[in-house]
Amino acid sequence: MLRVLQSGEYYRVGGNKVQKANVRVIAATNEDLEKMVREGNFREDLLQRLQQIHLVVPQLAERQEDIKPIIDLTIAKSSKPYLTLSSDLLALLNRYDWPRNVRQLKDTISAMVIYSSAAELTIGDLPKTFFEKQNSPNSTKNEQSISTDGGERPIKVDSTLAFEQAEIDFGRKYIETAIDKLGGNVSGRKLAKYLKIPKGTLTRRLGQLGIKVKSSVDSKN
Repeated sequence: MLRVLQSGEYYRVGGNKVQKANVRVIAATNEDLEKMVREGNFREDLLQRLQQIHLVVPQLAERQEDIKPIIDLTIAKSSKPYLTLSSDLLALLNRYDWPRNVRQLKDTISAMVIYSSAAELTIGDLPKTFFEKQNSPNSTKNEQSISTDGGERPIKVDSTLAFEQAEIDFGRKYIETAIDKLGGNVSGRKLAKYLKIPKGTLTRRLGQLGIKVKSSVDSKN
């Protein structure tokens, strides 16, 4: 391999005549090859020959501005191009670290599209695998941190929990975070407006989660 990369010359198996190859080699990896060289797990001379032009593509978590366009394109190419995303779902997807990058995002959206039964995708439509342990350097053995609000109050999603319980726990923490942001003593109308969801939907959700807020008649908020 080193000879081919250096001079373009090689021998066929069992042959004794020098063959010439006029090719351009493009190699890609998600490993830190320089670190592997230091650890003795990758040949330094091979890396030098492969690294004439070195391009680093940031992980998806480092370029959040690409997440929404990728989602839109994935939905547009699906069998349900009319689907939209709720604001809380989009916020969650923007703050997830996507350890498997673009492919994981596309697979997640595609699965949601297949099983969706409404015109709007919500957190409840996320596949169970989304809450399971991902192969991420930031993950612990059974859990991964998902932030609900710009890094505050991270939610630890444990892959040993049932999906339904994980969804309930996330919904409760998400709403409680929003209430805290609004000062704690807030009406359902103001909370629904802040979360950008219908008040009736919020009222049902609050009842399911056992969360109480002020009624509209008690406050002008």
